[in-house]
Amino acid sequence: MLLAILSIAFVSLVACGDNGGQNNNGGGENPKPEVSYTITYDLSEYPSATITSTTMTVKADKEYTLYTPALSGYTFVKWNYNGEEFAISGTYTIGKDITLTPVFEAVPQDPPSGGGNEGGNEGGNEPQPEVSYTITYDLSAYPSAIITATTMTVKEGEEYTLYTPALSGHTFVKWNYNGEEFAISGTYTLTESITLTPVFELIPQDPPSGGGNEGGNEPQPDVSYTITFNLSAYPNAKITAKTMTVIGGKAYTLYIPTLTGYTFVNWNYNGVKFETSGTYSIKGDITLTPVFEFDDNWVKEPIIK
Repeated sequence: MLLAILSIAFVSLVACGDNGGQNNNGGGENPKPEVSYTITYDLSEYPSATITSTTMTVKADKEYTLYTPALSGYTFVKWNYNGEEFAISGTYTIGKDITLTPVFEAVPQDPPSGGGNEGGNEGGNEPQPEVSYTITYDLSAYPSAIITATTMTVKEGEEYTLYTPALSGHTFVKWNYNGEEFAISGTYTLTESITLTPVFELIPQDPPSGGGNEGGNEPQPDVSYTITFNLSAYPNAKITAKTMTVIGGKAYTLYIPTLTGYTFVNWNYNGVKFETSGTYSIKGDITLTPVFEFDDNWVKEPIIK
């Protein structure tokens, strides 16, 4: 009986000791340490953008407010995280570091107001700076073409007129941008510099008119041109001569090259097939390159020792 009473008294003392320990620090649990994370602002897509800092530290389950970037000519729209909008401020509930990317939109060009500068500079709005871009004319496919200048500066939202190139024996057709026709004049609405390539077509030779020299038209003097046969890609090829003279508007027949083990297919001019004979209608000298194909029936002669 005495042993039972002592056991009950011991348990009561232990329980009282536990309760006393729980009442330390005002009876509450010890506070958890704060956990910090890093937000990184990825502006690599907009290298000209500015921001207070490219990183910031936030604490788990605490309030945050993101930095706002700036980019000339654009308005900041939002931050994205994994392709989804991320709130500019709130409580940070993501348990890890993250990287955000910005979304901008171009500032629209205000149309000019009529009636002069009515009301002065109402609202204190300052005029927007003009944005300039460069148009580059790529004539590398036509090294003989000439043009006023190989570049020109245009202003966003303003009128432009492109330069027109010239190439002997050809008519300029259009400018292309990324394979599509680009208007020779208009309002420049692109927000970047661009490169244009020209399209030319050969000038057809007018057929001689019949009926003699009617109307007193004097016969035109013969104009001679030189055709050069470029066999540098086939050093073993043979040909009558590496050049020949032709007369504008007159018939011609080209030399035919030979190459052991190959069959001659055609001559090319600027990458396009050039007829072996016909009427010479190009007003200028030209260089032709041959096209050969392997002769399947050719048998190499045995070497006799």
